[in-house]
Amino acid sequence: MKNYNFQKLEPKGVLTWFKKICSIPHGTHNEAQLSKTLMEALNKAGCWVKQFSSGALLVRKAATKGFEKKPMICFQAHMDMVLVKEPYVKIDLLKEPIKPYYDSKDKCIKCDGTTLGSDDGVGVACIMELMTGKYPHGPIEALITVCEEGDVGYCMNSLPQNVLKAKHMINLDIDLPDRMYVASIGTMEVSFERKLKYLPIPKKTKTYHVSVSGLDGGHSGLMIHNPINNAIAFLSEALYSFAQEHNKIRLVSMDGGLLMNSIATKADFVVQIDPKDADELKRHVQHAWNNARTLAQGLDKNGKVSVKPAKKQSKVACSVEETEKILFFYGFLPNGVYRMDITMKHVFACGNIGVVKTAKDTIYTVCLPRSFSTPDLDRQFNMIRYFGSQAGMTNFKRLTHCPPWLTKSVETSTIIQAWTKAFHKATGKYTFPARASGGLETAELITKCPQLDEHCVAVGPRIREEHSTRERVELDSIKELWKTILQVLKEIK
Repeated sequence: MKNYNFQKLEPKGVLTWFKKICSIPHGTHNEAQLSKTLMEALNKAGCWVKQFSSGALLVRKAATKGFEKKPMICFQAHMDMVLVKEPYVKIDLLKEPIKPYYDSKDKCIKCDGTTLGSDDGVGVACIMELMTGKYPHGPIEALITVCEEGDVGYCMNSLPQNVLKAKHMINLDIDLPDRMYVASIGTMEVSFERKLKYLPIPKKTKTYHVSVSGLDGGHSGLMIHNPINNAIAFLSEALYSFAQEHNKIRLVSMDGGLLMNSIATKADFVVQIDPKDADELKRHVQHAWNNARTLAQGLDKNGKVSVKPAKKQSKVACSVEETEKILFFYGFLPNGVYRMDITMKHVFACGNIGVVKTAKDTIYTVCLPRSFSTPDLDRQFNMIRYFGSQAGMTNFKRLTHCPPWLTKSVETSTIIQAWTKAFHKATGKYTFPARASGGLETAELITKCPQLDEHCVAVGPRIREEHSTRERVELDSIKELWKTILQVLKEIK
């Protein structure tokens, strides 16, 4: 049963703020209105607030009576969300609000056919309730950033050195409540392009539209270990193998993916083939998809492929040789998990072909390598650049770079020990240190605020399939997170 009214749900204050956040469009680089709304509420509550040129907010609140000697804690979250929707959803996510609801059957908060923004709307909601509500606490600080999902550097460059006073920081941008993250993977946004050399097509060839859609997709770090297909990589490999095994094919355009940090759920290629080979192409692509779906082990079950005559016939296409080079590169470019950490049984390095877009006669691409090693990120960039150059790719750029973060000493960290005790007292459960294969802003903030180096922890509610239209957050985990936040304010010494 869908319940759009959160008034009877707990924690009431946090959920009221979360619904308010959902009512204001807030994709990356579109947070201005949300930033203004939050700042007005914080000012009204009597907090000290500073808004930076990026729209990020720094907030401070004095200790309540009896807690003045507690050390200051900074809570950190980001206000932007990943914007993904199903084709059937008639909504402009840049202008219209999403409508979250509570599903009593599986006890989760969801949205109909769009991402929910629980990453990191729940974190922001917790900060807002803490800063505007009446709870016992020592001196507290909050940093609510922008553009975390797509342009970390834009926000970080707007923050001055030593922006935070606190020596202890709790990041609220993680998706497992029974884990406290003491490390996060580094990321590097890589872009490049490929100029297409269009030639007149042979008279007998016709234009066909080849697509794959309905794949599961999801977060390209936290869900990359699952056997989910990347639509761009799948379709490229399927068409390359067709060219190798059967007949000649010529590329007109290729488009797929929405965001660099989301696994592509859909890809659309336009190609030229001899009409007599059309049935064979349909059989080949369907066979390739049947094999890929089997390897997906029950995931991507709603995926489907299509080969149809294009509505508009193209008069030009790439040569057969150029087409094969391009399809081979995208089909076999390292994508997914590269390396595992055998000690912690965790993804150590991975990559994602995020977005491919054809505009006029140029293919534009954005990839997102991730690794817990900065030299390994450099290695991945060099690998993409080398193999891309062989396929005619040019203008390689590193657009943003978030370094890896690893707490040096879990045993001696005051905030980690305080969170461990607080979580057990609040929930009766135990929490354990872990590494996050999603990038966090923690490493960037440590470079600006060196005092945080050994005193950071990242936590959050249980979010499932974030960055996809099936995103949902467990209500009980929000309760646990909120109870632990209030408890850690008492535990910190």
